Amino acid sequence: MWLALYSVHLRYQWNLNKIMGWVAIGRGLVALLEQHGVPSTRINLIPNPVDTSALVNLPFPDPHSKLRIGFVGALTEAKGIHILIEAIKGLPVELHAAGVGPLSDVAARSGVTLHGAIPQESLPMFYSSVDVVIVPSTCAEAFGRVAVEAMAAGRPLIASNIGGLRDI
Repeated sequence: MWLALYSVHLRYQWNLNKIMGWVAIGRGLVALLEQHGVPSTRINLIPNPVDTSALVNLPFPDPHSKLRIGFVGALTEAKGIHILIEAIKGLPVELHAAGVGPLSDVAARSGVTLHGAIPQESLPMFYSSVDVVIVPSTCAEAFGRVAVEAMAAGRPLIASNIGGLRDI
């Protein structure tokens, strides 16, 4: 069995060496490729283009009593929604989530205002309704589109210090 596994590993390494170049859209992806044995000299880092023109100069929400926190993404453990819910328990805040996923029921029971899956063209309206955006991802993002969108929308951003989010 070990011989078979070693044979697969050798083929994997041989195939990696045959690829002349790799393209990565963030340093998080560069690090992942390097962990798998790709030499850094074969990796080209390019920025991920995000059209932020619709997000510039968005108005802030009307005055309200509680801080409105925005979350955009799949309602999964990898995106960290469960950590965010736990972190705000007992605080005078409202959590608004744009997305769907296996933790939708957990979020609903916790008092999160669920907006469902929001189409890209409707995201400016969502961003203009919140005071701050949090990206609590628990696994390395290759890029971090939501972080870029939130900053383009002029919203303060709190994000995990991992993967591509670190670049943003």
